[in-house]
Amino acid sequence: MTVQEQKQIAIAFSDKFQEFDLDLKLTADEFRLFDNGVSANSMDEKWNILVLDNFMCWTRSWTDNLIYIIQLKRQTDTVILEKGFVTRDETKYMSEDIGEDKTIFLQLLQFYLDRDDIYVDPEFQLDVIKKTIKKFDPTGACKKSIGHDNVGETKKLYEALTQEDLKAYYSVFGWNELKLNLSNRDDNEPLLSLHLQGRQTNSSVAYYFDKEVKSLLGQMVLKTKLPNS
Repeated sequence: MTVQEQKQIAIAFSDKFQEFDLDLKLTADEFRLFDNGVSANSMDEKWNILVLDNFMCWTRSWTDNLIYIIQLKRQTDTVILEKGFVTRDETKYMSEDIGEDKTIFLQLLQFYLDRDDIYVDPEFQLDVIKKTIKKFDPTGACKKSIGHDNVGETKKLYEALTQEDLKAYYSVFGWNELKLNLSNRDDNEPLLSLHLQGRQTNSSVAYYFDKEVKSLLGQMVLKTKLPNS
């Protein structure tokens, strides 16, 4: 992507937005990841990230819609993320909860930097979540995140991942059991999901739980196909 194309993405940021405080300090080495630019390599990642001057832009990988702009302050050995701006253009992002949007950004940042201290999600302390992690990732080999979806969104995600033009890039496993357990639930019923992504592998798995977070309904495994595989 050319610099001019990057600037066009930034210019397209809506004049309808909300601001949130951050005041987070990253080392120059940590921030180099973003200075180099981040391009989504799988449907599981979902974000493209670029830095323009003193701003970091986060766009949805499948729409190129600019959702977050983060204001930066560079110092000798550190980069301070001073504050963030999130779009309120409903055609690009359906959210009105600034607290939730800040939390989502902190979770994303933690995921990319592989740090545990940026945001500690209290839902990781739920019994069924702790038991699932202990069973499937006892050594802490995976990156972890919590997601909030509903039944209808989960069905649409599977449909998107299994489109004919994506089958050459991804394989999806586990849907039949999950589909069966969702079949008698309303599309608007909320679900909580635990996402585990191997740090050195080409696969990720999402475990889906009922709205009370008491029962595991099933899982969806996404495996990125390697070239010539």
